Amino acid sequence: AHDIKGFAPLLRMIADNIEALLADKDYDADAIREELAKAEIEADIPAKRNRKHPAPHDAEKYKWRNLIERLFNKLDTRNNLA
Repeated sequence: AHDIKGFAPLLRMIADNIEALLADKDYDADAIREELAKAEIEADIPAKRNRKHPAPHDAEKYKWRNLIERLFNKLDTRNNLA
């Protein structure tokens, strides 16, 4: 299943604890952006190529998403070695 299906429950769990969501293009959906706006959470999500009116995102801040993703990949790799 696509990650977007699990977004609403995840947002309910973390909304009070975050100021911004750094996500990849898979999360570039109007519904997600609207939910984040309602919760007053910054959406730092690059727009998909087919968007007629792409939303801006902070490229410098977005670099942190990659760093965090690599950390999780390292943790996952170590767990698979055990």
